[in-house]
Amino acid sequence: MRTVRAALSGSIGAWRWILAVAGLFVGLQALFLLLLVLAHSIPAVFIYSELATDIADGLWTTADHPSDGISHRGLSDAYTDCIVLTAGLSSHTATAIDPLWSALTFPHLGSCEPAVAGVKALSTGGIPAIEGTYGRYWGGFAVLTRPLLALGGIGAVRIAAVLLVGAAVAILLVVARRRIGILPAIALLTPVLVSTNFMTQSTTGFSHLIEFSIALLGGALGFTVGARSSWTIAAGGMVAGALFVFVDFLHNPPIAWMLFVFGAVAVRLESHPSSRRSGAKALIAATVSWLAGYGATWAARWMIGLASGAVAWDELSGKVSRWTSGTDDAIDLPSGPGAATKINAGFWLDVPTALPVALAVLGLLAWAVVTLVRTHDRLAARRMALLAAPALLAIVWLEALSGHSTWHAFFVYRALPMAAGVVAASAVMTALARRLLAARS
Repeated sequence: MRTVRAALSGSIGAWRWILAVAGLFVGLQALFLLLLVLAHSIPAVFIYSELATDIADGLWTTADHPSDGISHRGLSDAYTDCIVLTAGLSSHTATAIDPLWSALTFPHLGSCEPAVAGVKALSTGGIPAIEGTYGRYWGGFAVLTRPLLALGGIGAVRIAAVLLVGAAVAILLVVARRRIGILPAIALLTPVLVSTNFMTQSTTGFSHLIEFSIALLGGALGFTVGARSSWTIAAGGMVAGALFVFVDFLHNPPIAWMLFVFGAVAVRLESHPSSRRSGAKALIAATVSWLAGYGATWAARWMIGLASGAVAWDELSGKVSRWTSGTDDAIDLPSGPGAATKINAGFWLDVPTALPVALAVLGLLAWAVVTLVRTHDRLAARRMALLAAPALLAIVWLEALSGHSTWHAFFVYRALPMAAGVVAASAVMTALARRLLAARS
């Protein structure tokens, strides 16, 4: 009888959790849409007037992909920045545009050259020659960028992006230090910070900094919920994935995914160092829930857009086919197992600091492995394998979206140094744990 009652109690508890998370998810989608409508309610004249002044002052150029200044093949994604800067602007801007419709369709003035020309036209009472829509993305960055553009133009947005990423790095380091120690936290972030062009993107790629900031904050959430139940980790993963896709342009989702999952697993194993099963549960809960939150929120955007007529089904099916097939009608992209990972590895290793970082990570890994071999500690070896497992998510993502990973390797490559950071942090945590155990003995 007690067994039956326990089973019923557990079943009721699970259903309550499911209903609570479902309610949280629906609430998030409603909040996202409300915030977008409010952002798009800002009078466009305030924005294009500031942008026109910035163009006249030389703060904005027509180059879509200027050099990042640090790598032979390194490029900055000014193309996306131009779309972000003109989000909500269209040929109807001069008269009026419904904020809800603007939030759903995500109108913009195109890549940098037509965007600059379009802003000039609007500022002189004309009509932009080219415009487009990006209704397949939530465009949540507009909640930050449109008010800042209206108040201070491009400069205000760039300064805010730098401050945001700096604050996010600091928050993640503080939270991680309390849970796993400062050395593993530094090992986790160092590769992606010092062997990519993230830190050179303040003027021609600030949209990437905004996304990176949300990814870092999602990682901090992973470190926060990791010691709690698998249900709590799953709820946290759903929130982290949903928040990231709200601002994401499909630039570096695996970075956000890995950060959350590693944080949850690392803290769980620190709380239960001898329980491999507990760590495995955290790994599964974090991995599945983040992807579910990300995917379901993206799907919700599409469902809202399709139901309202703001987005066409062909746009969805065409992009999904292009980004997952590894083929492109216009260009013969390399394909086959491992092709996307290999191409992105080449872009990463072209960064001057990438090879020393990769060698340093291999050195840390060798140090940890030698320590485990000398001590014959199978439990610690399994623990390190669980800690390092989130690094595989980078490969999974690159290969699953092989077309996108290949076409956009000049920024997608950052997933690999993030994976290297996960491996480095796992090695440091393992070696330090062994040293602490030996000191206590």
